[in-house]
Amino acid sequence: MEGLLTNNLLSKSDIFNKSGGSNIKSIQNGVAVLNNETLDIAISKIDLEKSIILISFNGVESYNFKANNILVEAFFTNAETLTLQRNVSTYSVKVSWQVIEYVNVKSLQTGLYIFDATDNLIQNIAISAVDISK
Repeated sequence: MEGLLTNNLLSKSDIFNKSGGSNIKSIQNGVAVLNNETLDIAISKIDLEKSIILISFNGVESYNFKANNILVEAFFTNAETLTLQRNVSTYSVKVSWQVIEYVNVKSLQTGLYIFDATDNLIQNIAISAVDISK
């Protein structure tokens, strides 16, 4: 194709005129073993207003399973620190984490709900209306 298309024409940003494409600025991820109640993880600096955390976790050791032994909370302590936290440190928990920073965010809704022993396993959390077609 040499001679038919210039390098500028072949570049994605020129083809799409910087519109379209991905809205993801960066993705950081890792796996950590949480032996204590809190673990701080250093991450590259992000914009807190344009970033989210995704986690999944499971117990490392064989034990009498109780959900509250392995439940993990993840939050940003600051723009360069992801904190993993739980209420008990009896058992080790393996946590896979991912931080996604977006280029543009129309609205970011955050909150905290604390389950207690009397709660149902499924809870509906009210949020502001969103357009699910986007």
